[in-house]
Amino acid sequence: MTDGVSLPRLPSPPMLLPAPELHLQQRRMPPGSTELVRRVFQLQAREAGGYFLLPGSGMTLVFLPHSGRSLLCGVMTTLRRLPLAAGELAVCVQLLPGRGDRLAGEAAAGLTDRTEPLEAYLPEAGQLMGYLTATGDFSRRSQLLVRVLEGQAAPPYGRTAALVEQCLQRLVESRGQLSIEQLAREAGCSQRYLSRLFHQWVGMSGKKYSQLVQLHCSLPAVLLRPEESLLRIAVACGYFDQAHMNRSYRQFLLCSAGDLRRRVPLQAPDLTI
Repeated sequence: MTDGVSLPRLPSPPMLLPAPELHLQQRRMPPGSTELVRRVFQLQAREAGGYFLLPGSGMTLVFLPHSGRSLLCGVMTTLRRLPLAAGELAVCVQLLPGRGDRLAGEAAAGLTDRTEPLEAYLPEAGQLMGYLTATGDFSRRSQLLVRVLEGQAAPPYGRTAALVEQCLQRLVESRGQLSIEQLAREAGCSQRYLSRLFHQWVGMSGKKYSQLVQLHCSLPAVLLRPEESLLRIAVACGYFDQAHMNRSYRQFLLCSAGDLRRRVPLQAPDLTI
């Protein structure tokens, strides 16, 4: 309980406001169980529509069996809309923060807010699509994807990777409320050096990553605790006030926290090449 507001440590969903016409399944990997994969999730649209993927800190692979397309989406720093036709299926894999270049072979910053054909980075993409199409079982699909992708992961990096991992974990533990100055002190490096590491490995600045962590921690209370005032939630989540929280929501989700709570129709760019 923080400032009278309950803030459970709920794992963030990959989507924002799943609709009743959408069937969502997901498998979140336990911490430390994989080198590359954070979660696998599957979306099945019963009606045509656009479904809103949350900005996050890891690259996302999207397989669209109906069209035969597969995409590699860099780290997203704002809300994105995934358009699906009625009956269309999307099978997605979200990678761990700071691990995308182990698959893509380039710095994460090079793909931030960009989408490219997956085949350019994963030669097995076509074969994987065939397997995903052949089975209708989500559990088998997720196991296959994790096994193949983990086999593509490069060996662990070394001291630099360990430093990045440590900083990412500290920001998550602090719910995004640890200052970058304090984080650099704990890591024993300068803020400038830490900023370069975040841009290269994570695809965004340390400050932006901490702001996203803070936003993800506040979302369950905003959406699932209608009895709580947004001001109390904002203060409990480390924002200065409700206006500060709304600025962060508009930056990343293109709407205010109040808009989300009132289910105001969302607007966001489509996730396309």
